Amino acid sequence: MTNKRPKIGLVLGSGGTRGFAHIGVLKILHQNNIPIDFIAGTSIGALFGGAYAATKNIEKIEKAFLMHGWIKGAFKMLDPALSPHRGFLEGNGVEDFIYSLVKGKEFSDLKIPFSCVACDIATGREIELSSGKITQAIRASLSIPVIFKPVHLDNHLLIDGDIVNPLPVNLAKKADCDIIIAVSLTDKLVSQTSWRGVRKMRNVWKKIFGDRYFWKKQRFNLLSVMARRHTILRQKITQMYLEQADVKITPRISLKSATWIKIYNSRYNMKRLIKIGEEAAEKALPEIKKLISHNT
Repeated sequence: MTNKRPKIGLVLGSGGTRGFAHIGVLKILHQNNIPIDFIAGTSIGALFGGAYAATKNIEKIEKAFLMHGWIKGAFKMLDPALSPHRGFLEGNGVEDFIYSLVKGKEFSDLKIPFSCVACDIATGREIELSSGKITQAIRASLSIPVIFKPVHLDNHLLIDGDIVNPLPVNLAKKADCDIIIAVSLTDKLVSQTSWRGVRKMRNVWKKIFGDRYFWKKQRFNLLSVMARRHTILRQKITQMYLEQADVKITPRISLKSATWIKIYNSRYNMKRLIKIGEEAAEKALPEIKKLISHNT
């Protein structure tokens, strides 16, 4: 009688541009033949997790992002809402890009079972998306409030799942996974970085955001306090779920190395984030292989 292999779940957390580290993690797991039986994701984690679940081809996913780059991709995704009472962008451009990765598949067509999280803005409830069109589900999971209009789906008005569950380990538990690998991009409060702004508007930016030594002198201003409020809440929820995972992969990415403007301006910075994800996954490989061996 052959021993049954444990069911392995992979959970990919939210984190904005830091999410490119997920590509690096997926590359290492794929290259080392670590079997993935279930994937759960939130926001940017839903994007990469869903794309991999649909294709099992991380090289193709990486190439798609590196080929277009964020400048070209950003312009394609800029579709201003005609009536921006719920969001400045319609989100159709983002949905088209997701479609190019998953080719209009439904959840039932995926090569790896997958679920993602969104937030019902009317009730504040966490909504698990695991049926229907995967494109719409991912679009809902990364629907950043104010930036993108909420998504109407299954009688819910949905926004970014990061609001309620930045690291959905609970979905992997619900799927009865024996080993849960969680990739957290916000497992602790990362150090803040200075805002340098646009060169010609530096004096204006200094008044609003503070100069390059602002954090050392005054620590926080109005905008940073508002952002920090959400960061603290996300970190607390993330840590709670991260503790429930069997393997914790936590790529160390400073805010400075993952600012949107740096990703827009250079493929090098995108590759750098991917590399950080690779290094974090490589460190976790011995523990993953040990758990698989002990549970077989």
